[in-house]
Amino acid sequence: MQQYFRLTGVDKEMMAERYAGKPEACRNAIHLTNLSRIFLAILIFKCAVILLSGNYIMDAWAKLFTIPLLFICICSLMYTCYLLESGRSRAGKLMLTSVISIACVLSVIFCGGFINSQFTPILLFPIILAFCILDTVRSAIMISAVVIIPLGVDLMGKQVGLTLPDFTSINNPIITQINLMVTLFACVFFCLFYLNQSHKSSKDQGGGKSTSL
Repeated sequence: MQQYFRLTGVDKEMMAERYAGKPEACRNAIHLTNLSRIFLAILIFKCAVILLSGNYIMDAWAKLFTIPLLFICICSLMYTCYLLESGRSRAGKLMLTSVISIACVLSVIFCGGFINSQFTPILLFPIILAFCILDTVRSAIMISAVVIIPLGVDLMGKQVGLTLPDFTSINNPIITQINLMVTLFACVFFCLFYLNQSHKSSKDQGGGKSTSL
């Protein structure tokens, strides 16, 4: 497992070798692996809280969907760190945005649909993430997909009378909403912090000239 994901953090010396001659790309990859590890910590914490709280926060029906989704996201983020640390920055960026976007879209689709789901605000997270780490074209494609896919599935389902399973927890809806909003605000904050640090590093390296991500 150590060759795919370092529990102790980023190996900066190894990354400097993998990104030889590309100091800005190396710094950006380091920032991005740190961001991925923050998301990992948030997901692991959420998973632990859900499992240890019994049915107080989430009932068994909701856990049937949520726990496997969180586990897949955790494993995917670990592999994202591996891609970034092995010098495959572009693949790592696409992996990170894809995993987060798919997880958020599925959460909306299978928890009430785009129009009625209490999870719809979470779509703001992959939109901001894509804007922060992808180029203009890829971020536009990702943002469009994040909005159009769940909305299209919702409208199509209503049109043909298809009812998707709703894994929304009926236990303590207020606690569920608070949990959702705290997670959203935390993730958006760290996305913007990453963007700020990346721009600051670019300016320091370029003698005050800002460079694009």
